[in-house]
Amino acid sequence: MDIKELFKAIYDGYQNCIETEDPNIHKLAKTNEYLDVFHNKICLIKHHAIGTMDVKKEFGFLRQPDDDIYLDKKYLNGAMQDDLVIVDDTGYQAKVVSIIQRALTLIICRCHKQGEIVYFQPINSIQQLLNITYDLPLVDGHLVSIKIDSIDDLTIHGHVKEVIGHEHDPDIETNKIVSSYEWPQSFDQNIYQQLKSIKKESFTEIDYDNEIVITIDGADAKDLDDAIHLKKMPSGYEIGVHIADVSHYIKPNDAIDKQAFEKTTSVYLADRVIPMLPEYLSNDLCSLNPLEPKKTLSVIMTLDESFTVVSHRFESTVIMSKYRLTYDEVNLILKGHKKHKNQKLHEMLLTLNEISKKLSIMRYQRGEMNFHTEEIKFHIKNHQIIDVSLRKQDDAEKLIESLMLLANETVAKHFSDNHIASLYRTHDVPDIGKLQKALHIIKQLGVALPHSQQQDARYIQKIIEITDKHPKRDLIHMILLRAMQKASYESQLSHHFGLGATYYTHFTSPIRRYPDLIIHRLIHMFVLKDHPIEKLDLMDIAKQTSDQERVALSLERDVNQLKSCEFMVEKIHKTFKGMIIATLSRGMFVRLENGIEGFVSLRTFKQHVIYHEHTVSYSDRRGLLYRLGDQVEVELINVDIIKRHIDFKIVTQVKRRSQRGRHRSKQKS
Repeated sequence: MDIKELFKAIYDGYQNCIETEDPNIHKLAKTNEYLDVFHNKICLIKHHAIGTMDVKKEFGFLRQPDDDIYLDKKYLNGAMQDDLVIVDDTGYQAKVVSIIQRALTLIICRCHKQGEIVYFQPINSIQQLLNITYDLPLVDGHLVSIKIDSIDDLTIHGHVKEVIGHEHDPDIETNKIVSSYEWPQSFDQNIYQQLKSIKKESFTEIDYDNEIVITIDGADAKDLDDAIHLKKMPSGYEIGVHIADVSHYIKPNDAIDKQAFEKTTSVYLADRVIPMLPEYLSNDLCSLNPLEPKKTLSVIMTLDESFTVVSHRFESTVIMSKYRLTYDEVNLILKGHKKHKNQKLHEMLLTLNEISKKLSIMRYQRGEMNFHTEEIKFHIKNHQIIDVSLRKQDDAEKLIESLMLLANETVAKHFSDNHIASLYRTHDVPDIGKLQKALHIIKQLGVALPHSQQQDARYIQKIIEITDKHPKRDLIHMILLRAMQKASYESQLSHHFGLGATYYTHFTSPIRRYPDLIIHRLIHMFVLKDHPIEKLDLMDIAKQTSDQERVALSLERDVNQLKSCEFMVEKIHKTFKGMIIATLSRGMFVRLENGIEGFVSLRTFKQHVIYHEHTVSYSDRRGLLYRLGDQVEVELINVDIIKRHIDFKIVTQVKRRSQRGRHRSKQKS
């Protein structure tokens, strides 16, 4: 770990601190003037803060979890938008004292051409001058990505990396975001050359052809990488989970493998998928399309009557999916609204649903967190967003998830029990400080928290239980989720807190996730022993895949926010119902019923409003106005597609609570 990584770890920690027993990290921290070491705790020195910058024209803010720190322009000391910096807040004026990491590595510019001279106009405001070199043919209106070579006080030096497209191209805004993340949208020419050497095979023998092998996916899914079958046994069930064997076609360190490792994941944007693998593999050769024999890697599990896996085996197989079912179709069957024409398949689905529910109960009993979450879904036709809704998980989705979890845990346990080096999917226990803060906020929402000396998995489960019917359930679960650690890939076995699982890995999605491809290779090399042994740097793979997963999630969020802006841009001055989901000293975030979020600045209020951090509420001279979780009606006042900002103002007053009423509420909580 170097000093930059140490500061980033402190930034990711709680209250600008981390705990470690590593003497080398202690020694490193003692050499830095902004760090103090107390026993095993490393913290920023007093009255200093670390965070990312939000830079305006004449001032800036250091983003902080509770209250942002204001900085005058002359005290920014060269800090730019989203830079990770340290701020000295000891004096009358806060000032940037160290830039830990520049956020700006690439900028998007519009080309303005006059004669033979090309001027580069940044899409986002930049204070410095640009000194740009290029060797590509450019026209007026081209949007280009500029790779930053260096930054000094007055000038940004860089070169044109690629032409994104023309400003009038459809979906150019999405392309700009993807380019800003430097995420490859196309495949190298040498990859297409390699694809020519991969031919479709003719399979004469099909494994499990006597079983009803099916896939269940979303209606628009094209990369079908998992199929299942169920067989009733004398004292239990046989469940087969058959996964597309991508490792049969992609060899370590070939051209396709190298770019797959660079991406490590497919990215699922609101209006498209950027696949990890070329479509010839992801949607055709490897995809388990119906009535097409496909090469698969299967884990066959035997469950006893208590639904415990009592034995398992791995097989290199060729399977043929008999039916390509969709979640919507299966949900209708499971709810009794539809009957499949194949009676055996119909009964199989009902039995699988029963098994899924019992497996879910077993996972819950060991500590799994059943948070209620919903994802925003954009309904797009001809590049136009025609509607926005929330995507809900129903029994069919849970059925497939249960079986994939079971397979992943079985694989991980096999590797651990047999001392085979592997990748594991891990999830650490919550940071106690973040959890305490989340619990305080939940208490302010009127939730009577359970009494317990130990705030462990069972304690969090109890909160999830007692708030399941709460009118603010989704907000409460979101607050708890934000207190959780991020899941990651590791080369050492570690508990998965969110699933309550001792053993867990990713085996079931090698078309769209690189770690799953690695697990397949390990099974072939060390379990089936039908592939030559290749040296794999599992620590490096774990770090790359964890890092890229976070980048992909950020990219997906940014595109969702763009699509939210595009949907709302023609709805200025319309009113909407929503809920206050986050509070800051400068305003509040409101989520609409369709999942779109926007900001309400305190400057939009006619009266002077005071923010009370402890009670996550706002008041004026007459008393309480709003608090976290309040239902409000808002008017859309501005949409900035370039900055991806949505601004509301509140148009209806929440009924003020009397002093007596507030006292009763406080007593109840």
